[in-house]
Amino acid sequence: MAEGPSRIQLKYHNEPAWHEMIEQFSEHSAEGLALTILGIQARRPSLHDMIDEIRDLSVPLLVVNGDEDEACLPTGMMLKRTAPLCGMQVLPNSGHVPNLEDPRQFNDITRRFIRRVEANEWPERDPRSRFTSQFGLDQPDHTGAAAASPRGTGSSETR
Repeated sequence: MAEGPSRIQLKYHNEPAWHEMIEQFSEHSAEGLALTILGIQARRPSLHDMIDEIRDLSVPLLVVNGDEDEACLPTGMMLKRTAPLCGMQVLPNSGHVPNLEDPRQFNDITRRFIRRVEANEWPERDPRSRFTSQFGLDQPDHTGAAAASPRGTGSSETR
């Protein structure tokens, strides 16, 4: 587990924290870990099964993913695409525990997020960014007509 695909980055970024993680996991029996996974983690609903609830969230969210945490990147992207007030920070060369890999960087990201939320500067996602075409050609009205931005800035054509 300690040298698994989403935890090995901790060893390279913060070896003392990696050794502490190994020590903490070794304090528990393999049976206890298995029972936790089967009895608790396996029974909780998947975030992917909660799309409707996530779509209705009205609180600011920030997803922080390591770019090498491949198992969690799709869920992070789903949250970004679904929650109206969700931002996403992807950290390079990072795995599943970026808060332990580089605590200073993680805390700086968290502080900036909290400051923006407290200053009422965390924007709702502009609905025009939700389409899959880079140029918006998959939008129902792909004529290039500008719509008002929910961020309050509008486009240069509407000012």
